[in-house]
Amino acid sequence: MIVSEYGGVRLAQEDTDGWGYSSDNAPHNYVHHVALLTAALLRSPHVQGYCYT
Repeated sequence: MIVSEYGGVRLAQEDTDGWGYSSDNAPHNYVHHVALLTAALLRSPHVQGYCYT
């Protein structure tokens, strides 16, 4: 299985507009959030590829 779209986490910064399914306001939180999402995909023996969106 290929996951053609996952992620969508926005790094929210002051005075900027943006979009995401979810957002984090600090870079270390953003990295941790994306790492958790990626780890979930890597645990599946069925996922052969993925594309962060």
